Amino acid sequence: MGYSGYQRMDAQERDYIQHLFGKHISRGQVRYLRCAHLDIYERSRRGCTMVDAVSGKKFFDCFSSAGCFNVGRGNPKIQEALEKALDSWDMGSHLALSEPKIRFAEKLASLCPGDLKKVVLCTTGADACAAAIKLAKGATGRNDVITMNKAYHGHEGFSLSANGKDYYKELFLPLMPGFHIAEFNDLEAVKRIASKDIAAVVLEPVQGEGGIHVATREYMTGLRRLCDELGIMLIFDEVQTGFGRTGKMWCMEHYGIVPDIMFTSKSISGGVYPNGAVVYRDIEPLTSYVEKTRCFTPRTRAEPIWAASSPRPCWITWPKTRSGSTPLRSAGVSRKGS
Repeated sequence: MGYSGYQRMDAQERDYIQHLFGKHISRGQVRYLRCAHLDIYERSRRGCTMVDAVSGKKFFDCFSSAGCFNVGRGNPKIQEALEKALDSWDMGSHLALSEPKIRFAEKLASLCPGDLKKVVLCTTGADACAAAIKLAKGATGRNDVITMNKAYHGHEGFSLSANGKDYYKELFLPLMPGFHIAEFNDLEAVKRIASKDIAAVVLEPVQGEGGIHVATREYMTGLRRLCDELGIMLIFDEVQTGFGRTGKMWCMEHYGIVPDIMFTSKSISGGVYPNGAVVYRDIEPLTSYVEKTRCFTPRTRAEPIWAASSPRPCWITWPKTRSGSTPLRSAGVSRKGS
């Protein structure tokens, strides 16, 4: 269908933009998008829809940028928060205190089950994954990590090594040592690897890119019991499953299982500003490790993380955590999923 209220783009302009994209960014990506009929130019991004600037066709955005737009595209409350943040905050000093950081961490912790009450601020899902693994390694003093076949956690450092697909890793070998891959939903496979040398077990409660594979209740319960027995940190990747996407605030709530560490990103930003976080249990050895490691951050101490813990993204995300994923919204997701 046609759609008005935005500036149309003619085919000549489209071809020129694709030429520039190929020249300065990637010709391969242009070819891929053309072959998949995805070479569209998004306009009028509102709610769950967008409009192709060339054809004028309106599309329902079922991809949602892999789970970034849980409160819709162009959400006016989030945009208003962005405008206020631009008026009031610069990127700040990552070591300094600020009200937005404190309020955001407080609200995020209040939305998490059990004793998941301690927060580490990050910039992206990959960044948050790396921070969660570093926390587990540092707190336990162990090196090895178990991740799942077909898992997806990001494209840098620890997160790339934690991926369960060779496709993403084979060009960058050797990667971080000590990562072991087990079959998803196969508790016995995890048990064969697990030992007191393992720092963490990392998994998505629902594998996203892996093919929408849902963890069974028995599997999750067994992992929790196994990790408790061996002192292993259980880590849930709720980057795509968090903020109401499965009908509850967090996917873990379907199982009644609380991990030792959880990390999230994507939709936490409201779809307008990169943001992420790690939330971990207020237990030993996690709390004491962070307390004595004064500058524990997702990245090395020498590397600034302005975006991760500056006031601006926290100010933008705060209204998302206040009103963006209410129980009513999550209930609506659950009904539609059924």
